[in-house]
Amino acid sequence: MTTQETMVAPVPPVALQGSTGLTLLRRICAVLLLILSVGVLYTVGMLQTINAIVGKPAEAIDTGLSIIASPSSAKALSTQLVTQLQKNAGDDTRLAFLQHKDAFIAEVGKVIQDPQVRAMARADLLLAYNAINTGKKTTVDLKPLLTKFTSALHRVDARIPALGKDMKNTTVTIDKKVNALNLVDKLTVAVWVFTIFGVAMAVVTARFLVRNRLRRVIAVSLALLLPTAMLFSVAGLIGNLPQSLNINDHEVEFLATALARHVGGVLLVTALVFLGFSVIVIGAFLFANKRAMVTATATNASPEEGATPHNLRAPASAVDDELGGAVLPAPPSPPPPAGLNG
Repeated sequence: MTTQETMVAPVPPVALQGSTGLTLLRRICAVLLLILSVGVLYTVGMLQTINAIVGKPAEAIDTGLSIIASPSSAKALSTQLVTQLQKNAGDDTRLAFLQHKDAFIAEVGKVIQDPQVRAMARADLLLAYNAINTGKKTTVDLKPLLTKFTSALHRVDARIPALGKDMKNTTVTIDKKVNALNLVDKLTVAVWVFTIFGVAMAVVTARFLVRNRLRRVIAVSLALLLPTAMLFSVAGLIGNLPQSLNINDHEVEFLATALARHVGGVLLVTALVFLGFSVIVIGAFLFANKRAMVTATATNASPEEGATPHNLRAPASAVDDELGGAVLPAPPSPPPPAGLNG
């Protein structure tokens, strides 16, 4: 009789019970944490924009005064001021406004652009800010500043008094503290804390909840680039906001447009900084991911020739499917039955 060998079909791997449910739960947690990371980083971008605009009072005041003092803004603001004065003018001065309105607008515009006037306005605003921030009772006298404007009107037409009749009470007393300004002073710290928290959440989530290496990179990239894209979009929307509001007053629309463009420009700079920061973080994550792949490949490399099949068999803990669920290795095939000699 000849020797008969029986071929035994290999047993397919058996998935651990509950692995599908754990995979689904892990994916849901990863998506929720990544969405939270996107929200945190977007909030960081908006906080940084606010911090850049009003975080430092002196810089914020200088920026505002520079916008107002630009030729186009100065003309729009002077037009508004003269128009308002004309509405409130008495019988003795109403005719002067009718006859010399354009000259009044030109003179007031020059006052707005005067560096000395800007310095006086800056000092008054800083004094008021410090009073509101500290709660210390402070009196701000606006008479010197207002006199600059009334004197300009008086130079055009003597019927406008150099010292207006309504300038007897030109002082403003501040004795209340606004706690919100203290929060503005702490924006820089908040920006750094939220940035570290948002980036760490994205990286840790991708590293420990996403098993596939390519998907890890995609997860981190989306968590960083989505808020950046949102900041770019908001910057564009803010820049075009005044036109969409259909403001009837041309001068008010012009001033609102100048302010909106400034805010949009600051937000655009923030978005560009975020973009550069995101590229650096994603590059570092790619480098670390590649190093991990090289290490894993070296560890699981095939042994030298002559190794026994037992040495080639990977442990059960090292066998993962594409979804990350652990599977049990197939049991070894039983030896063929011994042949019977006839």
